[in-house]
Amino acid sequence: MYIQAEQIYTNCVIAMVDPAFSFAEAMAVSGGMITAVGDEKDIRNYQGPETEVVDLKGAFVLPGISDAHLHASDYVHNLDHLPCDRYGTIEELKKAITEQLTWDKTDWLIGNGLLQEVLDEGLSCRDLDEVASDVPVVLVMWHGHGCVANSAAMRQSGINSDTPDPPGGIVRKNPDGTPTGVMEEASALQLVFAGMKPLTADEIAVKLKRMQGIMNRMGYTAYTESTVGPANNMREGGASGEECLKAYQKLLLNHELTCRVSVGFYSGRGGKQSYEYLKEDVESGAIPKSVDEDWLSFHMLKFFCDGVETSHTAWMKQEYGDDPGNSGRSCFGDVDASDSEQVEELRRILKLAHDSGYQIGIHTVGNRAVHEALEAILAAQKENPRNNCRHCLIHAEEFGDPEDMKRCSENGLVVSAQPQLGASMFLRDEQAIGQELSSRTMPLRALIDDGVILCGGSDSIAGEFHGWLEGIRSAVLREASDGKPYHPEYCITLQEAIRMFTINGAYQEFAEKKRGSIEAGKFADFIVLDRNLFEIPPERITDAKVIRTVVGGKTVYQELQQA
Repeated sequence: MYIQAEQIYTNCVIAMVDPAFSFAEAMAVSGGMITAVGDEKDIRNYQGPETEVVDLKGAFVLPGISDAHLHASDYVHNLDHLPCDRYGTIEELKKAITEQLTWDKTDWLIGNGLLQEVLDEGLSCRDLDEVASDVPVVLVMWHGHGCVANSAAMRQSGINSDTPDPPGGIVRKNPDGTPTGVMEEASALQLVFAGMKPLTADEIAVKLKRMQGIMNRMGYTAYTESTVGPANNMREGGASGEECLKAYQKLLLNHELTCRVSVGFYSGRGGKQSYEYLKEDVESGAIPKSVDEDWLSFHMLKFFCDGVETSHTAWMKQEYGDDPGNSGRSCFGDVDASDSEQVEELRRILKLAHDSGYQIGIHTVGNRAVHEALEAILAAQKENPRNNCRHCLIHAEEFGDPEDMKRCSENGLVVSAQPQLGASMFLRDEQAIGQELSSRTMPLRALIDDGVILCGGSDSIAGEFHGWLEGIRSAVLREASDGKPYHPEYCITLQEAIRMFTINGAYQEFAEKKRGSIEAGKFADFIVLDRNLFEIPPERITDAKVIRTVVGGKTVYQELQQA
């Protein structure tokens, strides 16, 4: 018996992304759910006098895209700031700051997307002071793990020669002890933004609505907002602090969300993580509960195990090739904590998170960070077995050693990967970590063959948003910055890459039975593209355009000429 559908979508090619990766011609939708998928003749049986028939004119349909690792609140906040990624030299940047200050009479001038090349050129507070001596200026790195501040910003935030390195961070200093203005890692960023006026939940909610509109236009219907909570209260006005949690809850209650969101709660104070802070947050009820987990969930606790290799703060087993004697360190324990003390704190924190019933999402770039975080998670699981935890190592595919990555698969851990970052990493990292280790950076083919579940994300926080189409192209081609394939033996197929950004993302969020593929009984979350990705060369994947995005059966974006 056929029941009249509210909408039927016809004349299209649907990549269902079911286990067989089937293709279909049409689908029926009712009550925000997919009621049937199949050939057009069968789906027409669901058409009634009140059914809306949508002719997609031969377009290509995919499940809604999921970003498994995104800093949405920080990214949209940064959109209102100086786009530093447009400037490749110190002089270009100084000119841009001067021009902005002529019309922008701001209390703080914030820049986002600062390029590594400019930092490598020697950018410091002295350069910024030449063009902005009175207005506080802070320029955030493209990866969000560092910044450069001028003297006015450091004065307002109380940073001087006596300021020690915060836990897990670095306040770079000149030989005479004065700060250079360069800050490394989250805890140091918290210091420099301490003097900035905080944002309200209402202000953040407006920004988040804007961000979700941007995401919908790109084809996203879900994302993991990876780092929000009290540990970020002082960062950039608290855009990703506790007020952001309130903003998301407000949007949910007002039915204003157009993407489904999984929030990674970031416990800590001033960018510092500790067992005591986490215990306080767990016991006090600081971690929110959602009234509708299909739209907003808080099942993940987010942690940072280390930093990034560009700042030599990723925790490696080896010394850095371009910084002898340094192999990085973890973000745990006091600045002078020994290796064993850092590991002990890491284990205490992750055990508490595990025992409290949450999913662990932990930033692990260096191979030492991957190993120690994995050991801590496995120890917690052994002592307190839990089914279906889906603890997540974020960025572990970058430098994780093969034996550790295989244990992720064997023990049910997922890996949140950002393949589009490879283009900027492959050649650059040969100098930092050596050719042997860099040659197996992001070995997606080997990881999938070992059974690792890879979930695709952008890690966007500042600068250009490198979206899912770029991620898929990067996973399929592995192009380096010179345009040549970098160890192409690690390329994956288009089908596998699409799974990373659809069903695997839903799996990370415990939602694969409700979304992530186009199958009867799942939410009607899907997107329409202007071309079939399977019928174009992989080099042309990023030419594809999203012409419609549907979430819960409701069109949340539609290209104007298609209206």
